Amino acid sequence: MTEEYVYKNEFGQVDFKLSEIMGKKHISKNKLCKEANLHFQTLQKYYKGNITKIDIDVLIRICHALECNFSDIIVYKANKKSVNKTVNYL
Repeated sequence: MTEEYVYKNEFGQVDFKLSEIMGKKHISKNKLCKEANLHFQTLQKYYKGNITKIDIDVLIRICHALECNFSDIIVYKANKKSVNKTVNYL
């Protein structure tokens, strides 16, 4: 069973689906760390969704190793209330 982790704030949320992709590809955290040249702690943060600033270099390495796209790993969902507020500011 895979898990999905979510980061939320007033503007929306980001769903982290790294564990889902890893499950489909049958790759362990240790193997992905080796193939993407990442420290285990860095991968763990992305795996658990415990990040507030996304490092594009890390995502590129993960996507390269998993042969996937950014959108396979992270999904942005706007908060409908904040979208309306943002439009009012324009």
